[in-house]
Amino acid sequence: MRKLILTFVLLIGLYTLLRNNVGKLPDQIVWITNPDIFYKTFIPLLMIISAFSSLFKKEKRNLFLLSSVTMVFDAINRLSVWVNHLYLYHTYEEVQPPEPIENYVTFVTNLWPSHIMLLIEIVLIACLALSFKSLYGNGPNTCS
Repeated sequence: MRKLILTFVLLIGLYTLLRNNVGKLPDQIVWITNPDIFYKTFIPLLMIISAFSSLFKKEKRNLFLLSSVTMVFDAINRLSVWVNHLYLYHTYEEVQPPEPIENYVTFVTNLWPSHIMLLIEIVLIACLALSFKSLYGNGPNTCS
């Protein structure tokens, strides 16, 4: 269970970091332009580093706990995005893309990948909660 959780944390962190920063124009890179740098860059980097380190240092339970906590923070952020999207949908009956303005590029953000990752993170958090005793208990270690 431990390796499954860490693998998904690593993949989610990589996807989030790459989606927000790779393949963008220099004035669109998140760590330069976005005030939400904590959730767009720092949390995915922390997820990647802690999951990668925890996969190779199995005796370090603190690294596993760090990667799990960062996944929970990321899930909370994605949950807020989902609530915002749901509110807009129910308030305006449909989330409309913004009107095009001359000399500006309009971006339409696809939120479905974020919603799918939220579901994956909820499943991982449930697996983590259900296997917490075997991961940190004094009984036989079944998380390897």
